Amino acid sequence: MYNNTTLTIQNGGKLVIDASILQNAKIIMESGSNLEIINGGSINICSNEEFSVPLGAILNLVNGNINP
Repeated sequence: MYNNTTLTIQNGGKLVIDASILQNAKIIMESGSNLEIINGGSINICSNEEFSVPLGAILNLVNGNINP
């Protein structure tokens, strides 16, 4: 992702990372959103950013990883 780009998963939204890599990520999950990482998918979080899953959101990490 480009610098200063934010990916927001809104309430009711779903993002699936399937056997791919999301680089330099700044992801915001809203309550009621769903993030699924499968088949060796990976998210590399942008430096100086934090990743958190708010109450009411779902993180389904089947086979993959999230790297700070």
